[in-house]
Amino acid sequence: MRTKTASSKGKNISNGWKVNTVSLLKEILNNNPGMGTMSQPIQIFANILYEVATRANELQDPKLTALMCRLCLFEESDPYSPNYDGALTNKVINNAYPELKEVFGA
Repeated sequence: MRTKTASSKGKNISNGWKVNTVSLLKEILNNNPGMGTMSQPIQIFANILYEVATRANELQDPKLTALMCRLCLFEESDPYSPNYDGALTNKVINNAYPELKEVFGA
């Protein structure tokens, strides 16, 4: 099965996207009237993502770790965390996806 990807001038940029997952989930719950019924499923989803991030850290797979960084699921990759390390995050992503160095910097 093929997946669709976004492109800019013929380049695949889908791997260059980052999402602050925690902030996204908070935004969904806190700023959308009527989302109260979703609080429990979203909390369960957040807990599962935490388990996935923990397992990814144990496996030390470069691409999986980069994905977790792009989802801001590690403290070092979350710009709102006091332990945020942008340089380390970019290094992890660049090591896994060398073609993205122009997106995330060297």
